[in-house]
Amino acid sequence: MDLANAAYQQALASAQLAQRELADTRIFSPTDGLVDIRAVEVGEPVQAGASLITLQAVQGLRVQTWVSEADIARIRAGGSARVTVSGLAGREFAATIEWVGVNADPATGNFPLKLILTGDTDALRPGMTASAQLQGISEPDALLLPEQALVDRNRRRVVFVVEDGVARLREPLLAAGFSNRLQILAGLAAGEKVVIAGQALLLDGDAVTVRDAD
Repeated sequence: MDLANAAYQQALASAQLAQRELADTRIFSPTDGLVDIRAVEVGEPVQAGASLITLQAVQGLRVQTWVSEADIARIRAGGSARVTVSGLAGREFAATIEWVGVNADPATGNFPLKLILTGDTDALRPGMTASAQLQGISEPDALLLPEQALVDRNRRRVVFVVEDGVARLREPLLAAGFSNRLQILAGLAAGEKVVIAGQALLLDGDAVTVRDAD
C-alpha cells in the first residue's frame, strides 16, 4: 500500500509539473491587436527574451494634432472631440482630449494635443491620417471681433466704429478668442458697426458709407 501511494504521489507531482511546463509555453498579449510580424513558426525553439510576434494594438489608439496659439487657451484636457479619417469617408470616431501641451513648436508656434479614441475603433489602423474637431470651453454671451478689423496706429491696435456715417477710432481691450476672432473685454458694445475693409487708410472723423453684405 505504501509503495502504491508513493507511486501515485510521484505521478501526481509529474502531472502537475507537466501542466506548469505546458502553461509556460503559452504566451498571452496584454491587449487585443492584429499580428503585424510573426518572427517564429509553431514548434520552433526560442530563447528567453526573443521576439515572437509584433502586434498592432487596435484599442487605446491616440491621435496627435496641433492647435494654434489663438485657440489653445480654449482647450482643456478631458474635453470631447470628433475624429474623421481620410481612408474611412463618412465615419466619425469619438475621442477625448487626453493631454494639452504647454510648449509651442518653435518652428510653427502651434501647441501639441493628444486625443484618445473611444468606442469602436476596429476599422482604424496605426499611422492613418486623421482630422479632429475639438470642443472648447463654453463662454456664453462672448462678444467677438474679427482680427482683420484691427489696425496699428502709433503702436496701438485700434478699430474704427461707424457713428452717424463717420468713422470713430476706438482702442478696445481684447483677449484671446477663437481662431481669427478676438474676445472683446471692454471698449466696444454689441450692435456697434466696425469697419473691416479699407480701414488702413481711415482717420478719425472720416465719412464712411456702410455697404450691405452680398
